[in-house]
Amino acid sequence: MRTLNKVVVVGRVGRDPEMRISAGGVKWGVLSVATNRARKDGDSWIEETDWHNVKVFSKDAEYAEKNIKRGALVYVDGSVQYDRWTTKEGEKRTSTRILADRIGILQMPVTKPVDVDAQPMPTAMEDGEFPASESSNEPVEAVAEAK
Repeated sequence: MRTLNKVVVVGRVGRDPEMRISAGGVKWGVLSVATNRARKDGDSWIEETDWHNVKVFSKDAEYAEKNIKRGALVYVDGSVQYDRWTTKEGEKRTSTRILADRIGILQMPVTKPVDVDAQPMPTAMEDGEFPASESSNEPVEAVAEAK
């Protein structure tokens, strides 16, 4: 039976992508994507942020370098990769990243200051659901596909 290693993340980019070229001449890059989740703590809800390290290659790396900036809302479709190694001091280390198969921009970063008091973050309702947000008039760019 075949297995599946698939992950989809929609979140905000924490910093501009960092690009590199491999020894074989392939462009690749890394970016951090933040996602939020809410959990109940007694009578209140606490929002927590998870940071995902994303690695992009070839055409996706070129797309990310030209188009993706800190604060952009992005869609990442890929697989999870775990690396394990032992340091020179004998300590065991691990790291986790998402290897992107596709990445795209859903919303460009906000370029003007946001009045936090005028636009509060939505909070979870009693049943644990978040209220529906108003739809944006921002265009959605096509998702770049890796070949």
